[in-house]
This record gives sequence, structure tokens and C-alpha cells, in this order.
Amino acid sequence: MQMRKEWRIREAKLEDAPVILTILNQAFSQQGQTPCFGLLDICEWLENTSPQRPFLVAESLQEVVAWCSLQAFYGLPAFDQALEISLYVENQHQGCGLGHDLLRHIEIRAKHFGFTHLIAHIYSSNLNSRHFFEKHQFTLWGKLPNIAQPNPQQAKQDLYILGKEYSHS
Repeated sequence: MQMRKEWRIREAKLEDAPVILTILNQAFSQQGQTPCFGLLDICEWLENTSPQRPFLVAESLQEVVAWCSLQAFYGLPAFDQALEISLYVENQHQGCGLGHDLLRHIEIRAKHFGFTHLIAHIYSSNLNSRHFFEKHQFTLWGKLPNIAQPNPQQAKQDLYILGKEYSHS
């Protein structure tokens, strides 16, 4: 585990897209998955952000080392207060509290972002991600058995749905 470093969290910019893609592909490769996103996908995500659905990055020494996005959970008005969270940290910066700080940054601003629920979709093989969210009081809300096959050479796996409810009292 690395010593805690200083970083700053800011909104992502279009010019961050290549490093965001690199971090995402690094995570896919680490899990033995075939990367399925390209630079245009990342650019589209960045262009579709809003103040209530931000795409954030964390910088260390002026280099992007992690990112986190909030997206609509289901797309129907009944679910407007539920957001899907995606959070990725560059391998060499994992274990130093960066993911915690990104999540905390979002949780502190829950009322501003307008959500009451955060939902994470996690492949059953991604034990580190599941452990991270469970450590932050996300609980198992569902399991979709054998629904994912992120790599054609591997067996199908389950998708876990972890969630956390927030109150704005």
C-alpha cells in the first residue's frame, strides 16, 4: 500500500478522455476482460454530463489518476433520485484512500446532485471492487446469475447490484 498522497478532485474535461480510457482499460485487463470501450465512448460520456450527473477526476501531481461518474440508473422519471456510480483508480494509486475520497466527495454533495440512492454494478470476479463498496456500507441488493461474459474465452459470471440509501435530513 502506498502512502497517502495529495490529490485534487475536479470535473473532467474532454482532454481527459485518453487517460480516462487508459484507466478503464487497465481495470478491464486486470480482471481478464476484453476492453469494450473506445475514445469516442468516453468523449460521449463526458459530453453528456450535467451538474447533477457529474464526471469527476482526481489528479495527483497534475496527472489524472482516478475517475468517477454518476449516471441515471434506469432512465425513467420514477428513478431520478437513483444514480449508478462508476469509480476507477489507476493501479499504482490503489490502496491509498483515493477511491474513498472520491466517494466521500460525492456523498457529501448528495443533496446537491439530487440523489437518494447510489447503485454499483459489479462483476462477481471483481472482488476488490465489491470489497471497496461493502466497506463503504453498500449492501447487496441483487444478483443477476450468469448474465455477464466479459471475455468470450471465460465462463459466464454473475453481476452483483450493490446499493446504498442516503437521507437528506
